[in-house]
Amino acid sequence: MSADIFPEKNNIESLLNEGKTLQLKPLGFSMYPLIVPERDEVIVAPIKGHKIKRGDILLYRRINSKLIIHRVVKSRDNSLYMCGDNEDFVEGPVSKDQVFGILTGFIRKGKKHSISNPLYFLYWNIWLILLPFRKPISKFIHSIKKVRK
Repeated sequence: MSADIFPEKNNIESLLNEGKTLQLKPLGFSMYPLIVPERDEVIVAPIKGHKIKRGDILLYRRINSKLIIHRVVKSRDNSLYMCGDNEDFVEGPVSKDQVFGILTGFIRKGKKHSISNPLYFLYWNIWLILLPFRKPISKFIHSIKKVRK
């Protein structure tokens, strides 16, 4: 389950390569709870000029040509290791050459949020620390939801 971006993949890539910042609606649940499909939008800027670091959310193309938006878990030389916030599987290595954009903000219920907000910084740091425990946490939350129904 990946946070797919609009089907016009080549157009998105071209626009980012031209230096344009884009507002996109991810389709999947892999970046939940930060990004909720059908509700939230992401603001993606061209990657050129950005130094990629742990915690960044990047737009990249998988080898199978699928555009994905996930968070950097680890960066080594030209290799990145990526994971969605709602996943416990780390994908990689992803080459930096596969990356086209970086998340600079997101829009939730019509309100724009910056990734420079200290609360966002706290969120993603805690979320990455919890990576090994995401599956049991998710199972626990879903079991509580079932009991409440």
